[in-house]
Amino acid sequence: MGAGVSLFISPVGIVPGGVTGVAIVLGRLFRKNVGSLILIMNLPLLAVAVRKFGKSFFFATLTALLLSSCAIDIIATLRPVTDDMMIASLAGGGLVGLGVGIIFRCRATTGGIDIVVRLIKEKIPHIKTGNVFLVTDGAIALLSGVVLGNWELVVYSVIAIASSATVMNFVLYGMDESKLLIIVTSDGRKITEALTEKLGAGVSIIDARGGYTGEKRSVLICAVRNQSFYKAKELVCEADKTAFVMVASADSIYGEGFKAIDIQEI
Repeated sequence: MGAGVSLFISPVGIVPGGVTGVAIVLGRLFRKNVGSLILIMNLPLLAVAVRKFGKSFFFATLTALLLSSCAIDIIATLRPVTDDMMIASLAGGGLVGLGVGIIFRCRATTGGIDIVVRLIKEKIPHIKTGNVFLVTDGAIALLSGVVLGNWELVVYSVIAIASSATVMNFVLYGMDESKLLIIVTSDGRKITEALTEKLGAGVSIIDARGGYTGEKRSVLICAVRNQSFYKAKELVCEADKTAFVMVASADSIYGEGFKAIDIQEI
């Protein structure tokens, strides 16, 4: 996070949103250290955090905040990597997203807007963390455009925020997207054997009846990872070319063969 801010984002004036973005704007206006400003502005939000989430969260967040603020100020003494706005937006945003994602996985935050995002996630848990940052930080970037009057800078800031959100979601959720197959067939056993023996997929069978014909049917429910989807489709076609197959994308799948259930997942 320190490298992303000090080597890419701050030197070219990009506003990444959140308290960091506000600190960069104030740092440029008053010639103050960005890391120190981040620490000062976070103190009131930390007071809210300790009351809402408890002491362990507070100390974890305080540690992350101190380390990231120091890293930003120390790395700021080094020469910036580039003055190209697009490279700075993508690389800087990606590094910040990587850092914040790791901190969130450790059940902490870097304070500031991170705490606000955590509060939003408490109310709307199904929204991905990076997407919440995209909205909140994007709003701050637009506000900076109004204050500074530089809309070109806002565009690059939004690019940096989008890059950060994408990397953050990858760190927090990984490549969990899978396919959910719902198969209606007259030969459920044959398809089940093909999927379980040749693909190692789990299959649930529901006995059903056609609404129009009244004929007995089997409804198979099967979840497979994206990389196994085309093989699964091929196996279904070989077993029953007349099968009716519905395919849906699944953002996350929990349970055996996939990801362990974690009720505290951010």
